[in-house]
Amino acid sequence: MSYAKLACQSGRWKGSTGGFNGHYLNLGSTVGTYTSFNTSDKALAVFATGGNSTSGGQCGNRYDLGANIAGIGRVATNSTANDNYSKTGFLSFFVPAKTQFSIESYPWGCGPGIFSAYAFIVE
Repeated sequence: MSYAKLACQSGRWKGSTGGFNGHYLNLGSTVGTYTSFNTSDKALAVFATGGNSTSGGQCGNRYDLGANIAGIGRVATNSTANDNYSKTGFLSFFVPAKTQFSIESYPWGCGPGIFSAYAFIVE
């Protein structure tokens, strides 16, 4: 088995010996729910980090991230209601072509969470 070597050229990943090409897209920071649609003819890899409650206090150590795909439902989740120590969440999932998706953050017993989301777009 051989693997393609990738190099980042002008913010885009380029394969020197085949494989796949693509680039990252910053989807921004969101409080509560982010909803979007994959307009591409290819699958989209989506990543989210954070998910900590905006309520502060003990709620600031709780986080919740969940990913939903239209027609399927929840496909990824990462959550904790433990108030001890500082922590943050991360999740990743794929979105089929021409499909709506959402990321939600509502830590248990607290206000909505804030998170940042990114997508890897295959070219």
